[in-house]
Amino acid sequence: GLPNRSAFEENLSRQLGAVATCACDTQECLSAVMVLNLDDFRTINDMAGYAAGDVLLRQVARHLATLVPDAYLARLGGDDFAMLLRGVDQRSAVALGEKIVTAIGSAGFEMGTARYSVGASIGIVPIDQDAYEGAASSVSDVMKRADRACRVARDAGGARVSVYHPEDSDILARNEEVMNVRVIQEALRQDRFELHVMPIAPIGNGKGNDGQNRDQR
Repeated sequence: GLPNRSAFEENLSRQLGAVATCACDTQECLSAVMVLNLDDFRTINDMAGYAAGDVLLRQVARHLATLVPDAYLARLGGDDFAMLLRGVDQRSAVALGEKIVTAIGSAGFEMGTARYSVGASIGIVPIDQDAYEGAASSVSDVMKRADRACRVARDAGGARVSVYHPEDSDILARNEEVMNVRVIQEALRQDRFELHVMPIAPIGNGKGNDGQNRDQR
């Protein structure tokens, strides 16, 4: 019952355009994108089946809509959700993210006679005129940043909020990891890997302090 990724990105594109034309740093010029991933959702699918997982996704969607009624809420795919928050600064966005993490983690989701609980990892990207030192941000840029911040939160153990900062060490490490994967994939496609062998040989005369030949021990 939620908008999909395409609809979310269209809405985000309009918001980026509005922020770019803001004449001053007013509340209307502030916004943020929040990407949420459900921790251990695959376990629910494995334990209860994909039909139960779909039921849980719908329950989470309704829960999020209740928690953040003013946000533009969408499901990106799988167990990933996104929210566009208007009129909020970074501090308010983080406070809201932490509220959602607590609420999702403490909520129980009923499916038949079973009750399941999941956690939430959240990545936040603030959107304002000063966020990236005046550099224009495309929809793709913002979504990639939010996704990477969410992955940092998940890799740190989940059930937490991570804010994207270009100079953040965790974000930089994640960016480097992504770039390394691309380099490896490109090398595989071009068949550029070579196998090298380093021979193992005894040092000196091959004998230890006790006079025994190492090759015979």
